[in-house]
Amino acid sequence: MDTVSCAGRRYVAAVRRRLTARRDGRVVHDRSLLVSRTLAPAPALIAYAHEVLDALGVVHGPARTTVVQTPAGPVLLKNSALLGDDVLPGYDDVCLGANPADLTALACTAPDDFLSRWAGLGYDKLCEAEVIVIGDRGRSPAGPGGAAVIGAIEALPSVYCFTPGPAPAGHGPGRPPFGRVHALNGSARQLERDRLHIHGLTSPAALAAPTPTPRDEAVCAC
Repeated sequence: MDTVSCAGRRYVAAVRRRLTARRDGRVVHDRSLLVSRTLAPAPALIAYAHEVLDALGVVHGPARTTVVQTPAGPVLLKNSALLGDDVLPGYDDVCLGANPADLTALACTAPDDFLSRWAGLGYDKLCEAEVIVIGDRGRSPAGPGGAAVIGAIEALPSVYCFTPGPAPAGHGPGRPPFGRVHALNGSARQLERDRLHIHGLTSPAALAAPTPTPRDEAVCAC
């Protein structure tokens, strides 16, 4: 859960469900799915996260609270006083109605404005949205020969942007480059279709294939 605090009052910026997958005997982060703030289990998780932040004395700035849902209730996994990995201002504005980066700046530079307009409130889920992690399916499209794959990913209807980057902590030497795809759509079906397409484009077989060379086209001299 992403929050922004000012003078002990908070705005709930996002709740995302982190989904994992098992590949080559490892459990890896597959994607983060935006969930509605008002539908279960989000309200209980939000209430628990507020208790955690109060107990830790977090009264100013951004925070990311990672919680595991268990049969006995939510359990804290980690709390960090920073913006979450999935935060992307323009993208968040579209699917959340606001973004924690700008809200953090507002809380620091114009606290009265933040307290009067944002404190005590939370985001609205305006569309289906997820952040897809790639780079654990063999070679990454951020590597050599991946320009065509990146172009194909960015051309998909649901893709807001593809961001390449270094491998996250815990990935050993020689692991492929890491990347995130921020995707959103009004249709959950289209979002899923594009995610499966991305999985296909970033599979080892697809990335090992040579990039087709376009044939010369006949030129008509009129």
